[in-house]
Amino acid sequence: MIRYVLKRLLLMIPVLLGVAFIVFSVMSLAPGDPARAILGENATQEQLDMLNTQLGVDQPFLIRFGTFVVNVVTKLDFGLSYNSQRPVFDEIFTRFPYTLRLAVLGVIFSSIIGISIGVFSAIKQYSPFDTISTILALFFASVPGFWFGMMLILLFALQLGLLPSNGLDTVKHYILPTLSIAIPYSAGILRLTRSTMLETVRQDYIRTAKAKGVTEWVIIWKHAFRNALLPVITQLGNVFGQLLGGAVVIETVFAIPGLGSHIVNAIRMKDTPVVMASVMLLAFFFCLVILAVDLLYAFVDPRIKAKYARR
Repeated sequence: MIRYVLKRLLLMIPVLLGVAFIVFSVMSLAPGDPARAILGENATQEQLDMLNTQLGVDQPFLIRFGTFVVNVVTKLDFGLSYNSQRPVFDEIFTRFPYTLRLAVLGVIFSSIIGISIGVFSAIKQYSPFDTISTILALFFASVPGFWFGMMLILLFALQLGLLPSNGLDTVKHYILPTLSIAIPYSAGILRLTRSTMLETVRQDYIRTAKAKGVTEWVIIWKHAFRNALLPVITQLGNVFGQLLGGAVVIETVFAIPGLGSHIVNAIRMKDTPVVMASVMLLAFFFCLVILAVDLLYAFVDPRIKAKYARR
């Protein structure tokens, strides 16, 4: 198992290099001039050329990318922000905890809602509970996140006055953004859990357990649920990765100073160091999440753990 983990950690290096090259290429090919975005439309060409030379954006692409990689590998230095002239990580680490907490809460609540309702829907197939939960899952899966967030603000913040509508200062501030993220994603987890549970309970070993007189509770939660959980774990890993990089809309709706909205502003200003550092940080955490998902397989399914041990 340790050798497998070390191998996966080493494989993260070419992945991060590939992400860095793609993002750097896109930012270099994108139209716009960082000096123009910083100085404004009234700046002279001489001022623009001077600032571009100071920022180093007038150098060839390969030289700029090579310098960036060398600085990151040797000094873990992503440079200064073009806009604020502050170290990039000083800006990122003040915003990333908001995005990380929001993503973690979203995954936790979406898994609790989706898995629990999905299991009971499979157990009570074609019942009114199954029909209602399936209809609601289809509805929330098709609802845009920003619309659902605004409806929650309209109801609980403006009409009822129970919850705040912006920021993440107290525990109450997390309720509406978490619900806006968790409920739409829980719809997909519910449908996947229901389908995998229905496929699992029709297997031969489930019928054998019923024939031996094993109680339904043990069959569902000890035998069927563990085998049906593997695709759901994969889905949860993908959801967490999507929330890390895709919570821009929710952060905008609830005025959350997170990393997603900061990346959007940096792209608009063509602030390449901020975009590079932010995307590589998200890619690093996503690689760790995928590794955690693979390791979680071993604890859920003993066959996978035995295969890792043999390797």
